[in-house]
Amino acid sequence: MDYNSSLPCGSTMVRVGDDTLVVPCFYLFALLDATSRFIVSLVLMDGDFLNFDFDLHKESKYANTSEYGHGPYGEGSVRHRRMYNYPNPLNSHIEAFFRRCSFVAKRKDLIHRVGAAEIKGQIVREDKFGHKFWYAVLREGEAESQALAGLFDACKRRQPAQRVAYMPTIPPLP
Repeated sequence: MDYNSSLPCGSTMVRVGDDTLVVPCFYLFALLDATSRFIVSLVLMDGDFLNFDFDLHKESKYANTSEYGHGPYGEGSVRHRRMYNYPNPLNSHIEAFFRRCSFVAKRKDLIHRVGAAEIKGQIVREDKFGHKFWYAVLREGEAESQALAGLFDACKRRQPAQRVAYMPTIPPLP
């Protein structure tokens, strides 16, 4: 999923008057039916599940620049905006979330709020340095923990691809 100009994170900054606050941030992923009228699957996910590096998140907010005076007449501008692509649970591992409402949050937070009996699954995330982070899943229906294992592993196996320019094709006139 593309995050335009700012990568996801479990914390973000908001202004309240002159004060800047750091607040928790969650992401809502929804799958609609073919008519786009009804929600078929819904996941509310702690942003730290996608990226816990708040400094990297802040850096992304200031990495964008604009260039003016572009083109032969000098009237154009170029927006140099980074596009971040991070996993989406509804397209990388949909079978674990399909036709359910799910809430994914830090295990320690959910155990304190709802108790261990309500937790329907867990996911262990391991960062590049071998640190493990435990997340719990609350959702409708029974969950198999195995279904949640390796949730975003396919994303880690991606390889750089050569980008090609899109060129529309117009059929020849008869």
